[in-house]
Amino acid sequence: MSERNSNNSTKNNSTNSLIQLDSQKISLLDSIISNLELIIEENKKLNNYQKIIKLQRKLIFSSLKYSKISLSQYIKRINKYTEMGESTFIIALIYIDRICELSNIILTPFNIHRLICTSVIIAIKYNEDIIYENSFYADIFGIDSEELILLELKFLELINFNLFIHTKQFNQYQNYLIKLMELKKD
Repeated sequence: MSERNSNNSTKNNSTNSLIQLDSQKISLLDSIISNLELIIEENKKLNNYQKIIKLQRKLIFSSLKYSKISLSQYIKRINKYTEMGESTFIIALIYIDRICELSNIILTPFNIHRLICTSVIIAIKYNEDIIYENSFYADIFGIDSEELILLELKFLELINFNLFIHTKQFNQYQNYLIKLMELKKD
């Protein structure tokens, strides 16, 4: 009897650990979402915002209209179906910053979804052990496989195929997101 209770106790502890890890990941995702939404809102205040939108419409990442799914729903959908680690989300965020810095892309409601899906697929291929076919990810992202390939190639080109991330940079992003999580709790 005590052996059975011990096994149940171990199962409960491991289930509780998984729930705790999952809630930590969700908090991290909420920080990423908040950060991206804040950047987009700040960008809308730029004096030349309308001109930027027009110029960026020529880029493959830009959509002609707002996405039907919110940024929060989109990222949570990606999390639900890809089951990727939180470090991969952090890497994807670093890649988004990198492409914005290197190619003067400004985050807007018209490009954020495509930039997210592209940075996520690249981060998955760079960081995860288990990788599925592009068609699997394209279904999750709500685009076709051919478009995903084109987005991926253009993204890689614009970041000069530089996928390496120094530990110091990763830790800076992770610490920043943790601080955002703590601020939300207060």
